[in-house]
Amino acid sequence: LGPEKVMLVKKAYEVAERMHSGQKRLSGEPYIIHPMNVASILDELGLDERAISAGLLHDVVEDTSYTKMDMTSEFGIDIADLVEGVTKISEIKSQSKESEAAENIRKMLLATIKDVRVMLIKLADKTHNVRTLKFQPEEKQKRIAKEVLSLYAPIAGRLGVYKVKFELEDLAFQAIHPEEYQEIKKRVAAKKSERDEYIEKIKIILKQRLAEINIDAKIDGRAKHFYSIYRKMVTKEKSFSEIFDLRALRII
Repeated sequence: LGPEKVMLVKKAYEVAERMHSGQKRLSGEPYIIHPMNVASILDELGLDERAISAGLLHDVVEDTSYTKMDMTSEFGIDIADLVEGVTKISEIKSQSKESEAAENIRKMLLATIKDVRVMLIKLADKTHNVRTLKFQPEEKQKRIAKEVLSLYAPIAGRLGVYKVKFELEDLAFQAIHPEEYQEIKKRVAAKKSERDEYIEKIKIILKQRLAEINIDAKIDGRAKHFYSIYRKMVTKEKSFSEIFDLRALRII
């Protein structure tokens, strides 16, 4: 980020650590571990220093005595607005009727949020929460996982953040259908290294062939994630052995 931007992130970390001091997560870890992980996910997604700082501070106003005014004077209105926006998502969601379709809530959230970074911070927050779902009571695990599948994973897909979408789907799938998840994981694990190797070979061949005819292309390849395999088995009423497209290539 460069020294000046790093200073901002460091300052945000110091405020978050001070304000969350003494607070613990259900895992028993100091609470600061959560905002640190959120900031790390945002960094992996290539977000700017303000979004990363807001990720570190995203629970400070809601959970401590630190106010939006304090944040504005220390970090400026941009970061304060990002943090307020993340809180607003929770408010919109809690005010939505239980009967309201997830699709309507998704539309409402995307229409209300004026800065896409707000939604990305919320997705990073949700990702780390789902990674540590095992510390929640079983009933709550399933409720959160269902909400992730119906609400947050589709939003991640809509925003083109597929890395987050796939992780959210697989983690939620594991919580809702643990036996099916383990079965697919076991059957796929044996093939994953072969599939990854195969994809790499195909990428090299395609790049060479396309270069020969002067086509500049970006080629992405991946082994399909567990939830997409499971969904295909359910919707197409197929057994695992009948699912043949366990790898995917995209040429742009």
